[in-house]
Parts: sequence; C-alpha cells; structure tokens
Amino acid sequence: MSRLVVTNTTPLIALALIRKLHLLSDLYGEVLAPPAVYAEVIAGEAERTDVAEIRTASYVRVQPLSDPRRADVLTSLDRGEAEAIALAQEINADLLIMDEHLGRRAARRLRLAVTGTIGILLKSKTLGYVETVQPLITELQQRGIYLSDTLVRHALELAGEERHRGVSQLPSSHPYSMPCCLNNACNRASASISSVIRLTAAFNISHMTSWFAARLAGTSNRIGNVWRV
Repeated sequence: MSRLVVTNTTPLIALALIRKLHLLSDLYGEVLAPPAVYAEVIAGEAERTDVAEIRTASYVRVQPLSDPRRADVLTSLDRGEAEAIALAQEINADLLIMDEHLGRRAARRLRLAVTGTIGILLKSKTLGYVETVQPLITELQQRGIYLSDTLVRHALELAGEERHRGVSQLPSSHPYSMPCCLNNACNRASASISSVIRLTAAFNISHMTSWFAARLAGTSNRIGNVWRV
C-alpha cells in the first residue's frame, strides 16, 4: 500500500538542484504538494534551472486543500509551509517533508511525522539509491542551501561517512572559539606559562565536548527521524 506523503517547497528545490528529485519517486512513488508550494516553486522560473524538472515530474502532484482555513490559522509560517502542514493534517499523511525549523516544530506539535532533505538522502543511502551522502551534502551547500556544521556532522555520522570529513572550526562568535587577539597572545607567550595554557585548553575542550553533545542531541529535530522516512 502506498504512503501519503506531503512536501514543502525547499526539499523539492534542494533535490532538484542536485539532480536527485527522482529519489522522491524511488522512496514514495508519489508526493503531494499544495498549491502555495507549487506557486513558490515556479516563482522566478526564468532564473532557475531546477523548476523545469519539478514541473515535469509526474510523481509530484498538486493537491488543493479541501478546507483552506486550516492553513489560515498557521499565521507564524509562510503560506507554503502552512498549506503543506494543513494538507498533511487534512489527508492524515504518513509523512511531511519539510526543512524549515519553525514549520517542523509546528508540524510536530500537531503530531505529524516529519523528515527533511537530509533525511531523504540518508534513507536513500540505506536503501541503496545513492552510494554516498557527503558529495550530495557538499553540492547542496555549493548551490546555496544552508546546512549547519552540527547538522552536517550528525548526518555524516548516521551515514557512516564522518571519517571522510575533518572537524570544522567553531565560528569565531561562539563562546568556545578563541578570538584572534587571544590566539596571537598565546603565540607570544613564554614557555614558563605553557602549562597554564595547556590546562586552559583542556578545560575548554571539556566544555566544547559538552556543548557538542548537547547540540547533537537536538539535531534530529532538524533533519527528522531517519527511520521514519
């Protein structure tokens, strides 16, 4: 029996940009998109090459809402997100594909199962539709899709590909990132205080470990439950 799957705009565009839109068909056979999502997809069509593939994909079907008022109450979301959530509610969908944090949070409050673009790639690897996830994640970033370091790291761990990727530096604005001026001062420090520096570094590393653990614990909220896909 086929599953009822609803998609928002970003996953369609992201997958089309890396020529993996067909994964939606491979995994689900057909996905449904409300009218507002389709309108967002074709906006600026003349400047975007990914739109043609989405337009011609027979497995992406536009499904109007029976009661648009369901979407009207989701005032904190854009129209595409609101209609996607409303449609998933209306048809009791098995899965909602959405990347936006606010939309995913709203969907989970309504007890909808949610995954996203990264979840699609991970499930596709599990089922043998793609060989590796890392090159696809890199291409998404190169094509302008923002993915946080923490999200990428966790996704590669789930894919068993973390060994191929170096650990990224923390952003300079992060409390555990060493400012440039402090780094230069450390470089000029004498050997007599080297032990103090090592102790300080050890302290920071301990706290970084706690920070990463806390962040990774919440990452699944951003990429969705992979095994639900």
